[in-house]
Order: sequence, then structure tokens, then C-alpha cells
Amino acid sequence: MFWIAESDAVIKDSDLYLSLHQVMPLSIWGIFFFLGGVCLILGSVFLPTINHSKKAALFIMIGGLISSIFYFIMSTVGVYNALNWLSWVQYLTFWALTAILTLCRRLVTYGEEVVDKYVLRHEWEHSRGSKIHQRINEVDQKHDDKYHSLEIAIVR
Repeated sequence: MFWIAESDAVIKDSDLYLSLHQVMPLSIWGIFFFLGGVCLILGSVFLPTINHSKKAALFIMIGGLISSIFYFIMSTVGVYNALNWLSWVQYLTFWALTAILTLCRRLVTYGEEVVDKYVLRHEWEHSRGSKIHQRINEVDQKHDDKYHSLEIAIVR
């Protein structure tokens, strides 16, 4: 939020901020980090409820993706322009964490899609198939009963 409100004052604080401002205005950087943070917060709010788990996964994935992209750019810009070596290593660590968060949430949602699409569908078809087989057996039994009753009537 600070980069959005005070972007002109922050540019003069370090070479890193000046380099980031040359790539894109700091207020835009602030907007993207704000959106990424809000998405991560919303994802954590929706996470405990099972009814909203897909919303949580979507928010965490979007927030992690936004944050990982911009942390990666910050770490690459910070290699030569950071105050010390720890700054860009910290940004690189944040990039790795948010990228892993995005990847894990995507794998979870992909796994849920696979389960919904193939496993549950297979179970439905299996239960439906057993009902069809049961109905076929009932009809066969009726035909067998009618055939036997007709055969008995002919013999008499």
C-alpha cells in the first residue's frame, strides 16, 4: 500500500526502487502486490470451509501467481541494485515460496478435477451399469416365467 500512496518519495530511497521504477512505475508494482496479497488473504479465509475449498484454491493460486511473478522480477533486478546480498536472496526465497504455493494449489485443483471427472463418473457408471444389469435380469426372468407358464399350458 505504501508503494501506491508514496511512490514518488520511495523512488529516492534506494537504487533497487529506482531500477524497479524504470521497469514499471512503483505505484503499479504496489497495485499488483496489493492484489496478490488480498487474493492470498481471501484464500486463507475460505480455506477452512469445505464448501468454499474451490474458491480458496482459486484465490491462493491467483495470489501466489501474481506474487511469484513480481518477486521474481524484483529478485532479478535486485541482484545488482539491492542494498546488500540478503535483499535479493529474500526476494528469491519469496518467489520460490509463492511459486510452490501456486503449483501445489494447482495440483490440488487438478487432482480434484480428475477425481470428479473420472473416478466419480466411473462409480456412477458402475452403479448405473449394475442397475441396467439388474433390469435385464428382471426382464429375462419375466420372459422365462411366461415361457414356462405357456409351456405348461400347452402340455395340459
